Amino acid sequence: MWSNVVTGLFTLTGLAVGVALEPLKTLFAAKARNRQQRAEQAAKVIQAASDAQHIGLQLNAAYRHRAAGFRVSGDQETEYITTYNAARDDLRKAVAMLRLHGPDALADEADKLRDADDAMFALLQEPDDGEHNLDTAPKRLKQATEVAAAAVQRFAKLARKHTA
Repeated sequence: MWSNVVTGLFTLTGLAVGVALEPLKTLFAAKARNRQQRAEQAAKVIQAASDAQHIGLQLNAAYRHRAAGFRVSGDQETEYITTYNAARDDLRKAVAMLRLHGPDALADEADKLRDADDAMFALLQEPDDGEHNLDTAPKRLKQATEVAAAAVQRFAKLARKHTA
């Protein structure tokens, strides 16, 4: 008989503790979802910015190649432009979503990254610095690319702090 009473008490105690801890469980689950969502948004920002930098350099190389008098495939250049615009659009959307969901420090860093991408965009039709060399980007474009890459690194470092 006592074993039934003790079992009943433990059952009631377990039930009471479970009910009392349910709000904490819900809170921890919500924080984990937010952290996961932030990590996904940060990954989208980094991916889009990296893609835009890479395609932007290819687009500039095609422009310089054409300006130097070489034949450039119109289809390939159109593909570069389409891909570049898509990457920049993805970056814009990802930064906006990060601005919506926060945190503000991460969204501010994402805005700086976008500003660096805009600076690089302004130099897409930067001419050669001297003789045409397809392997070497113009100095100003190379500097803008380095600034954008550094912005990606700073953003990634901050994102790690906010998603860990």
